[in-house]
Amino acid sequence: MAENDSRNAGIRPAGYAALIERLGLHVIPNWHESSVATGGGTHRIHAAGDIVREIYTPRYWPVDGLGDHLEFALKYDGANLAILASVFRQAPAAAPDNVLGQATGAPGTQGHPRPGRTGRLGRGIFKAVYLNCRLQDQWGAHK
Repeated sequence: MAENDSRNAGIRPAGYAALIERLGLHVIPNWHESSVATGGGTHRIHAAGDIVREIYTPRYWPVDGLGDHLEFALKYDGANLAILASVFRQAPAAAPDNVLGQATGAPGTQGHPRPGRTGRLGRGIFKAVYLNCRLQDQWGAHK
């Protein structure tokens, strides 16, 4: 769904949908697609084929950082390692510090309204996927 289309409809993508759109990822979409309503409204779920589209109320908006959308994705969209790997390949070079820090509420990160929500397990998952992507990139460069 294009950004303009979703904003005109009163919703904006969140979680994996936002990350795929923002980073221009070429991945198989996640089975669960999240959006957040820009105005009032009720929580809605639409199932079409193999895709579940869930529209959350505005209080669920995860701010607008990469780390915030990563945290939202893990909480509400499930774990999709293929998308996470693509995110870490496309994310800025500061990914380990800024993206991981934002998503886990690490000290010294900016603007995260809910510090520490993802906890130790979330930090471990983010770091493992990030390091795996970097090692694969380095290994591929040496072949």
